[in-house]
Amino acid sequence: MRRSLIFFISIMILLCFSTAVSAQEENRKISSQDEAISHAVQLFPEITSGKENLLQVDFSNHQYFGGDTWEITYHKNEPGPIRLSIRFNAVTGQLVNFSYTPEKYPDNTQVLSRDDAKKIAEAFIKKYHPDKIGKITEQERQQAAYYNGSINLAYYFNWHQLVDGKQLDANMMRVGVNALSGDVIQFYCRWLDNVVIPQHPVMARDTFTNQVVNELGLFPCYVIDPGSANPGARLVYKLNTAYNAFDGASGNPLDYEGKDTSIEEARLFTQQFTPVPAAETGPDRQPGQETINLDKLPQIAESFLKKFGIEGTVNRTGSGRSVGSGYSMEFWNYSVEQGNNLYGSNEISVGIDIRTGEIVNYSNRRAESRDTVGESITRDKALATATEFLSMVNLENINNMVLRDNSVYYTGEPVFRFIWLRLVNGVPLMDEVVHVAVDQYTGKVTNYHKMQRTVNSFAGTKDIISPDQALQAYLKAQPFTLIYNSYQTASYEPAGKVRLVYSNVYDLAVDARTGEIIRTYGENADSGAYDKKISNHWARLPLALLAESGLLPEPEDFEPNGSVTRREGLRILCAIPGDYYNDPTNRSPFSDVPDNDKDLEAILKAVQYNIIASGGTLRPDATLTREDLAVWLVNMLGHRQVAEAQGLSIGLDYQDAAQISSGKKNYVAIATGLMLIGEDADGNFRPQNPVTWGELASVVIRVAPRMAR
Repeated sequence: MRRSLIFFISIMILLCFSTAVSAQEENRKISSQDEAISHAVQLFPEITSGKENLLQVDFSNHQYFGGDTWEITYHKNEPGPIRLSIRFNAVTGQLVNFSYTPEKYPDNTQVLSRDDAKKIAEAFIKKYHPDKIGKITEQERQQAAYYNGSINLAYYFNWHQLVDGKQLDANMMRVGVNALSGDVIQFYCRWLDNVVIPQHPVMARDTFTNQVVNELGLFPCYVIDPGSANPGARLVYKLNTAYNAFDGASGNPLDYEGKDTSIEEARLFTQQFTPVPAAETGPDRQPGQETINLDKLPQIAESFLKKFGIEGTVNRTGSGRSVGSGYSMEFWNYSVEQGNNLYGSNEISVGIDIRTGEIVNYSNRRAESRDTVGESITRDKALATATEFLSMVNLENINNMVLRDNSVYYTGEPVFRFIWLRLVNGVPLMDEVVHVAVDQYTGKVTNYHKMQRTVNSFAGTKDIISPDQALQAYLKAQPFTLIYNSYQTASYEPAGKVRLVYSNVYDLAVDARTGEIIRTYGENADSGAYDKKISNHWARLPLALLAESGLLPEPEDFEPNGSVTRREGLRILCAIPGDYYNDPTNRSPFSDVPDNDKDLEAILKAVQYNIIASGGTLRPDATLTREDLAVWLVNMLGHRQVAEAQGLSIGLDYQDAAQISSGKKNYVAIATGLMLIGEDADGNFRPQNPVTWGELASVVIRVAPRMAR
């Protein structure tokens, strides 16, 4: 929000509530926009220097951060993403939130180790929150990195306050450190002062665990590793609830507002699941396997909306991307136009997956009751409406889905929410979910959303451990930790209420094949497997960044000195953070790359970034040579015209320079001159040698800073 707008709002507030605001202003340490900018500059003089007149100011009452706050932001280019955001408490001046995109990197970029990054994070906390040092402890496990096709070039650290040796979840800090520049790029602090700590007896952990686990029970299901680009579904036994906090004295499940519920109401499923005996299998279907003709999307939308009596010319009204734990899906939205106006100002829209043509989103604001007062329909009536809607969507194999019995999420809206999961081999696949919302008063569907992931394989269900064996393993693991839990109001503001609870922090589960206890939240399952292979490798730190980003081959197929294919090289180079990418064509520009290729998005991005030229063949599964990587790097940095300038011949002193292909010598010279790729100990470039994973990882670290915009 601009200064002028803030000023206008301030005047309006003064006119309407002069007495109240005057009192509030008197209590503020920082009461004006100029003072806010000055304070931001004092907090971060190095990164605000020269930007003082470009900073934008916003004042808001943000209860999540403890009250009145000022936010100072900076856009390098406008419109464009925010490159700097500094939010601090208006009364105390303490920093509560911070994000920063480095504009400069060291000349000789090196990768920091996690230990070195942690020291930087700790120094940041000591500088900006010295009063909290000694009160906090680092979280034992860091959150898993979800695969999203980009390289995560940062380390993140989390701290919580300890009270009587127990974690107080209300008071926490998170720090992110750029692994290449050493800059702190993210800081977040949520801290409630004067919290009343309850003193009451709790059950012993063994007693509590036995009571709750035996009452809730476990159920078999498939879960997916969030950190893998081509994941397999693992068969596990999980606790039969979506609740992860339980009152320490009674054992009752607690919702997000701290309200007690019964064990019966907390169960996800009342039915029993028995896995159908099956060997390990590949995917029974691949989302996006058949690419739809984009010209057909309006007809799909029109046909669907007609089912609800909505007719007229269908126009595209927007697009979106649904991203979750390891999946990404792009969809286009359509609405019906009546006369010269868009029907209902986009109040009714349908979203279609551009790869498959499936209806994945539906929104009907006209079906919302809003201010309507009347008698609510029953849940059974709403369920019948939702089920009928799914049949109209032509949802694949609706009879092979199971309805969850509860949802612990509260939105405050007068709707019934229903969640279905797909069954595979007789058990739920927890990562394929369908949501339907039905208004309690109008009785109509107001929202529908489907999300699913491509699954590389499903674990076999033969020779698995019995439910009783799983139960005993789970009890032995002692999955619950005693913590102080804080709660929010229905409007997501801190309620100021704290309870001593047992929490299943990492959502422990039992591997149904091995009986091993695994964490389905809090760590990537494959991280240890990669560590063993790269621990003594010269490119260990760059490779670790690729591994944490889910960009390496599966551990069993990965060798740090193994060769890289051309598709893998493009996938990694296009994962370097850059400008927002959106290619609406969804058509392959190469004769040997099908429209449904798993790496089509990266390939299209490579064409857009001028790394490769469209047309002809790509040979995606051929080995990537060092000279071709040099060509791609020069193109990526925008130096193609120099490399192909007529009459220009850049000298090379490599002993094997004659082996470099015709037309590529200038590219190699530029790439080596920029120190992106180099020679071996004997002075050879080895142009026809395959690029190894270690080499590619080290190249990424050199290129990423040059791509910073």
